[in-house]
Amino acid sequence: MQYIIIINLIISAIVFIGTSVVFYDKGRKAERHEWQAQQSVFLASIAKAKAENDARIDKQRKKHEKILLTVMSSHNEKTEKLVL
Repeated sequence: MQYIIIINLIISAIVFIGTSVVFYDKGRKAERHEWQAQQSVFLASIAKAKAENDARIDKQRKKHEKILLTVMSSHNEKTEKLVL
């Protein structure tokens, strides 16, 4: 009779440990999935901000290059007039 109670306790312990491991693993995977989703949103926002920043920098660079070319052209014209 005692052996049956001990066997039942051992089986109950094994079932409890097995279900605990399964639920712990599912919870850990769900938490990991949540963190990965947040990370992908964060990385997407960084990529968007970087693209906007690169576009703004290119626009400013083109604007400054245009001004620089205008100034250089004007300077070259002045030097040509002085030489002639």
